[in-house]
Amino acid sequence: MATMTVPDNLSREQYVYMAKLAEQAERYEEMVMFMEKLVVGSTPAGELTVEERNLLSVAYKNVIGSLRAAWRIVSSIEQKEESRKNDDHVVLVKDYRSKVESELSLVCAGILNLLDSNLVPSATATESKVFYLKMKGDYHRYLAEFKVGDERKEAAEDTMNAYKAAQDVALTDLAPTHPIRLGLALNFSVFYYEILNSSDKACNMAKQIIEIQATMHRCNATVDFMEETPLPYPVLVNDEVLYEHAKGVGEVLLGKQNVQILPVTMGAEDFSFYSQKMPAVMYAVGTKNETLKSDHPLHSPHFFIDEEALQIGSAFHAAVAMSYLDSHSEAFEEAIAELDTLGEESYKDSTLIMQLLRDNLTLWTSDMQCEYLLETGVDSHSRTLLILIQESGSSLG
Repeated sequence: MATMTVPDNLSREQYVYMAKLAEQAERYEEMVMFMEKLVVGSTPAGELTVEERNLLSVAYKNVIGSLRAAWRIVSSIEQKEESRKNDDHVVLVKDYRSKVESELSLVCAGILNLLDSNLVPSATATESKVFYLKMKGDYHRYLAEFKVGDERKEAAEDTMNAYKAAQDVALTDLAPTHPIRLGLALNFSVFYYEILNSSDKACNMAKQIIEIQATMHRCNATVDFMEETPLPYPVLVNDEVLYEHAKGVGEVLLGKQNVQILPVTMGAEDFSFYSQKMPAVMYAVGTKNETLKSDHPLHSPHFFIDEEALQIGSAFHAAVAMSYLDSHSEAFEEAIAELDTLGEESYKDSTLIMQLLRDNLTLWTSDMQCEYLLETGVDSHSRTLLILIQESGSSLG
């Protein structure tokens, strides 16, 4: 893969234009290169404009963001392989993780060098000082996320120093409602929580921010992190047996290279309520198609789905259900045999059938899919099982 060479003789306005062009094309590494040229040529003798400062931030944020996401995914896979005692795979994954970490270190070193040598010394406006010091703390924090030992300790100390320096200026010269001051406070609290493992300090800082904001708007705010109260949404955790089953089916149907392990996330999910009642597994079907521009996130106003992915999802969903039923045929034969001895009104009182539903039929679908199956030529026993599944709050895929 060829590496682009950025010319040295472009004007400041041309570098800005090219950076915007690279952003539109989502070529963020090149966007970084254009902005680096602009920074080196314009600072520390002068100061970046707000637009230039934001372009620099966007460029680095996108590059570092994809690398951080890659590191989390690879680290998650490494933990999975270690738990399965796949020592050969563990060695390969560790080597790959080291490669990602080297790239992370290189990117962080690049922006930190620009901040120390050009951007922080050139900052004269209070807003710029806080912005750059916050940025410095952010990239030291990103280093602390994956470094270990003395290197992690050093990165954490550098993060603390940068955030404190930014905070000292912000508290004196920026309004409590200023977005840069708020962003600094948020990232500082994340640092306490994720890097220093100081949840009390992080929560107190967040609480203080909210209360100050309320006071500035002549309101009152009460903050309760509900640490003693059960979470409104339970944690969604895949059942290990069903996870292995769905993963195995996916690898056979789609190929191992097309089955990826999603990283752990903090998002809420309605399906977690089902998983509290019975074993469950949740999986996602990828729909990204850059050629068709169906590559926007779910809640984007530009989102639309590549409908060819629906065929893959339907086939996979059916294969997961059918192979699961095949592997549990003996249990189903026992349930069907019991159906023959019961009246229709007694079906839901059958301990064996309801236990079978709770333990085995936990594959996700919609009521519409069940209704469609009921309208097709299924035999009476299958029809009854489908009705029971719907009424019991479970579903069949």
